[in-house]
Amino acid sequence: MATAGGPEAGRRLDPDELAYLEEQRGFLVRSLRDLDREYEAGDVDDGEYSALRDDYTKRAADVARAIESQRAVFRESVPDPSRIRRVVTVVGIVVVAAVAGLLLARSAGFRTSRDTATGDIRTGTRTLLLEAGELAAAGRIDEAIATYDEVLELQPSNAEALAYKGWYLYLGGRLAEAEPLLADAVAADPDLPDGRVFRAVVFTDLERFHEAAAELDRFDAGDPPPAMERLVEDSLLRERVLAGRLVAAEDPDEVLAVTVAARPGLTARAGRLLLAQGQPELAIRTFDAVLEAAPDDVDALLGRGQLLVATGQLVDEGVADLDRALELAPEDPEVRLLRAESFAGIGDADAAIAELDAFDRLPSPPPDLGARAADLRASIGG
Repeated sequence: MATAGGPEAGRRLDPDELAYLEEQRGFLVRSLRDLDREYEAGDVDDGEYSALRDDYTKRAADVARAIESQRAVFRESVPDPSRIRRVVTVVGIVVVAAVAGLLLARSAGFRTSRDTATGDIRTGTRTLLLEAGELAAAGRIDEAIATYDEVLELQPSNAEALAYKGWYLYLGGRLAEAEPLLADAVAADPDLPDGRVFRAVVFTDLERFHEAAAELDRFDAGDPPPAMERLVEDSLLRERVLAGRLVAAEDPDEVLAVTVAARPGLTARAGRLLLAQGQPELAIRTFDAVLEAAPDDVDALLGRGQLLVATGQLVDEGVADLDRALELAPEDPEVRLLRAESFAGIGDADAAIAELDAFDRLPSPPPDLGARAADLRASIGG
């Protein structure tokens, strides 16, 4: 477990550790609630209840401190994921690695066999699920898979074990074995968010975007944990799925008509992903559709403005889009940087330097944008 210490001590962000800690805290909170319910029902005596509650509370405090330590590094080293460009180059890695890091060892509780005297199958599977998650977090994937097998020997329809064994098999390139397990996981528990996300990732990587979208619809229809919802958002999984659907569609406008009406912001971010993927014609159609419905969508304005200026077509209109984005989000560092890059691209060094100067005056811009700004300034000699 991480110890306290900030970036100044030379620590580096460990996304898997942070995700695992978040999940551990969730387990502890749920275990405390389970313990309270069992105590109220008379299943736990006063002495055992007091000892277990003190233990869980202490462990939760330790995890909370470790989370804050990791978040301190995160705040210094990881850019704000609210804008597509900041993460688009690592989207695939984030989707696979971050999902694997966050969705570890989900179980009905957090107690181990040492915490209870009942020794029943339910307790045994919880213990094994926890151990499997710890093995996976340590990179001992083969041992984790073997432990999930032990769970499945006790409970063949255990949805968590099916989902996680399938997930780790998939990460190991064993798709033929993974797919049936993931299907069995959601059949065993249709509301299991882990299984839905895992299948969405697999289907997306296989370019089966309609099936991925169906999994995300089921995920959204449930009540997923906030940490998992943040993961789906930060990893741009929905954007990847929508961008893939648009590329594959015979008539993208039909897809856009539905998605823009339901989620214009998501559609705009998918458009920026399309732009980064080298699909400018489809990207501009996407931006136009969004701006027709939501004229002040900053992502659509930035994407459309950047594209029009970069291609040399309708440059004035592109600059107008960038101007409008600045009016709507004057403190957004990416707006300033994209404007600087666009002006530099059309040879207006003075305007680019003015934007870079404004960027430098913003409080604490993300490090990756700061590096890009410095590179741009050096390239134009400003």
